[in-house]
Amino acid sequence: MRPSLVEAAIFAVHSTIAVNHPEIMAGQAIIAYIDACYLTLAVIRDNDIVVVRSIPVINESEDDIKSVQKQMAHVISHEAQITWRKVFGTDIEQNTKIYLITTGQTSDYLMVQIGKKLHSETTVVDCYAMVESLSRQDAEIPICVAEGLALRVLAPEKTRGINFLEADKTDAAPALNLRKEFVFCTAIICTIAVFLLVGLFTRLSRLEAAYARIKNETAEIFKATLPQEKNIINPLVQLEQKIESFRGDSRLFASLSDSGLSPLDVLYKISAGGHLPENIKVDDILIAADTVRINGTCDSFEPVYQWQQLLQGDPAFTFVDVKDIQKQSKSGVVHFTMLLSLSTQEAQ
Repeated sequence: MRPSLVEAAIFAVHSTIAVNHPEIMAGQAIIAYIDACYLTLAVIRDNDIVVVRSIPVINESEDDIKSVQKQMAHVISHEAQITWRKVFGTDIEQNTKIYLITTGQTSDYLMVQIGKKLHSETTVVDCYAMVESLSRQDAEIPICVAEGLALRVLAPEKTRGINFLEADKTDAAPALNLRKEFVFCTAIICTIAVFLLVGLFTRLSRLEAAYARIKNETAEIFKATLPQEKNIINPLVQLEQKIESFRGDSRLFASLSDSGLSPLDVLYKISAGGHLPENIKVDDILIAADTVRINGTCDSFEPVYQWQQLLQGDPAFTFVDVKDIQKQSKSGVVHFTMLLSLSTQEAQ
């Protein structure tokens, strides 16, 4: 045989009381269940067990039954007060119903003592109040627990409790359903794939927006840098070509010889410090590897030779010579050509 229900004793007792004494279903009450070793107290509120306490019972000499029952009444009343105050925060109200169940004979003396101490209505549970039976047995057996267990199985709609077998089945791990697990895993994979695709499309959209912004900024920079350029095909390539062109032009002004002087340096040496007299006009300057040729005009011969002496005093020029100096008879303008040799020590 296999059990169909496993229940704590106090829940079975409560089921027996609920069927045989239906008035417990409304209001507040106390159940006191006494067996051979324990006193179990349960506080009931609207047919629900709120709290349960189990107190060990020490059986002393049974010679004086009244003394034993008086002591038991004291324990019940004292523990009931503590339990009630713990739950509701107040003392037990008068006329609160106390349902008393024992595994043996229950004397009127015990009922009277409990009622006096708690000022309550004590009721000895009649396990046969709602049971059709040809004969009632008052044997000292826990019939109240047995009846409660039977009622829980046969009339579950009239009783309340916890079937520990069902609770154990509920906590047990369910059998593995491969089809269900496969569907669940597939759903998870699909969800992850959807999120990944959404993330990729979002990232692509951001990159496209950034590319468009950079492209617009490049076009604006191109227009600001090269406003004369009207035909815009590839701004980056065109800018690179323009930069290379500028670099090629700049290399033309780099050092032309071992003198270390660039054309700009030569021009600076020629014109720096007010060397050029005011009445001399330079028509053109040719800067070669190590020489410089200057063609110009003046109103007389003297300023030309004065400028020659000033340039000879500059260490950047090792030789300064005036050639082809002529004066036109009609206009009186003097045309001259001046040759300069660059010093190789300037680079040091």
